[in-house]
Amino acid sequence: RQGEWGHVPGEQLFAAVKKDLGNLPFLAEDLGVITPDVDKLREDLGLMGMKVLQFAFDTYTHQYLPHNYEHTKWACYTGTHDNDTTIGWYNNSPDDVKHRYRVYAGRDGSEPHWDLIRLAWASNAQWAITPMQDVLGLDETARMNIPGRSAGSWRWRAHELPQHAADRLRGLTECYGRLPSQNET
Repeated sequence: RQGEWGHVPGEQLFAAVKKDLGNLPFLAEDLGVITPDVDKLREDLGLMGMKVLQFAFDTYTHQYLPHNYEHTKWACYTGTHDNDTTIGWYNNSPDDVKHRYRVYAGRDGSEPHWDLIRLAWASNAQWAITPMQDVLGLDETARMNIPGRSAGSWRWRAHELPQHAADRLRGLTECYGRLPSQNET
């Protein structure tokens, strides 16, 4: 409430971290209002950025749609811990967003969670990430966090991964060359 934006010596900070910890695979959470100087710092440092598919269906030209990724230095997410589950997102999206998602995915909307997982895995992004709630096909009652809400978040827990979901995820992971053994060559 009383904070303010200020200049941060970003390059020096990352140089110090690299000196102490070595070359780590950093992922910049570049969501929300991002200024050109933040983009430039991420690019100058070679940091991976984020593309969240749930944010992508306002237009067919949205930068988060996989066909618009200009390079592979991204992590493509179905959604994050701060988003609704993909089924919750779909259920609560306006009709025009649902329509663009269905057209883009070439699907009928009956499994939006698996459709977004497939889009993420098929993208040219270096990493593809999905919350466990999407793998399990859970609705908004399994949402992890609502930013700004002081109570009720971070209570959801995974208890097991059913074999059918594990098999399906493994199949997509293998199909799109994302198994560790496929990436070692």
